[in-house]
Amino acid sequence: MGVAMMKFSLTSIRSLVAGYAKQSIRRKLLVLLLLASLGPVLIVGLISFTSSRRAMVNKIADYSGEALHNTADYLQLVISKYVDITYQLISNREINLCLEEYCQAQTSYERLVTGRRLGHHIQGYAFNDQDIISMLFFPYGSEYHYLVGSAFDNEYLAELRASDYFTQVREANGQVVFSDLNIFKQSQGDLHFIMIARQIANTLTGEKLGIFVICLDQERLHQVINSGLAGEGHDSAEESGRYSLILNNKGEIISAPTTDLLGGDVSRLLKKRRDIEEIFTSEPGRGNLVSKVQGKRVFIAYEAMPEIGWRLLNIIPTSYLYAEANRVRWITF
Repeated sequence: MGVAMMKFSLTSIRSLVAGYAKQSIRRKLLVLLLLASLGPVLIVGLISFTSSRRAMVNKIADYSGEALHNTADYLQLVISKYVDITYQLISNREINLCLEEYCQAQTSYERLVTGRRLGHHIQGYAFNDQDIISMLFFPYGSEYHYLVGSAFDNEYLAELRASDYFTQVREANGQVVFSDLNIFKQSQGDLHFIMIARQIANTLTGEKLGIFVICLDQERLHQVINSGLAGEGHDSAEESGRYSLILNNKGEIISAPTTDLLGGDVSRLLKKRRDIEEIFTSEPGRGNLVSKVQGKRVFIAYEAMPEIGWRLLNIIPTSYLYAEANRVRWITF
């Protein structure tokens, strides 16, 4: 088929040349004049298109990097609020004393009384923040726990106690540890959340009391990283195809605009191993690249959040970015 097409093209060219040779001198001059007129226009148009596209790419890279950096700063600020809550259980002596009394309770009645005193201090955090699914405290050396918010079943909580995540929290010795994405299945809809946990110790003696956990709704992360993509006077995120993701250090997607992406590996989206390695190993942890996501060519800006161990990605289809340049090309040519 390729040979046949080549023969057809050569035949067509020969026919055009033969037809041109048969034309009068006047017509030949008109054709040459037309070609001479169109040549500069085509050259100028090509230069304009190439220059505008290059300038557009540079502007996109600068703007996307700056916007993503601002989003990362805001996300860090939001997360810091929940980290500060866990620190209050250490720094606030009154709360710390309530936790100690709760750990020392021997009977159900004592746990009920001390639990009410503890709730007086920490329930307000959960009830005033709809993005907190639950707050839990697991005393060491006992099977009971203190819970505020959505109730998890005992089987799930037992698995949590025995999980590698709780082992990491213990080994962190008082430092905050962020979990992978967790999914708790229930009849009224699955809960997608991350946990922010810290080992709590007695402020005065240093005795380790237990583990305090905040379960934060993934939807809150999604709101932070994606709500700003549809600005006033611009196309919506749905129309443009723009969206942002959060990856943990394992490459798992812990926040996304659609639940089908949650918990999956980033390699489901980015097929080129080289692109994934650049996102995770580049210095100073931020940059951009052009790749393909689900068969579509996209521009990706990325930034690391080393304090949390996350990476923030902003994905924009190049068809949206280069729409104006493509219009210039079609108008010119």
